[in-house]
Amino acid sequence: QRALAKYAARHAKKIACVSASTGEGCEALLALADEKLTADQIEACVQISVSDGKSLALIYEYANVIKKTENDDFITLRFKATPKMMQKLQTLLPVCVA
Repeated sequence: QRALAKYAARHAKKIACVSASTGEGCEALLALADEKLTADQIEACVQISVSDGKSLALIYEYANVIKKTENDDFITLRFKATPKMMQKLQTLLPVCVA
């Protein structure tokens, strides 16, 4: 484990050590994978009517929803999406890029 940490430090790489027998380190591995997979994503928000299920489904299908709040009339979503998907969502919805 120390040797891997030294290698990572020398080569500016992030690593996660995981034990196959105990599962120790799995949380660090998942966090690292999430960081890598979402590195290029843009954070944004949108407010839609509670009756607009189509837009809600679209966001959940193509974006990573971070937070959802709702009241009697509107649902507000904070989400992350790739630049390409953000462009598509902005043509379909009133998206506010954070």
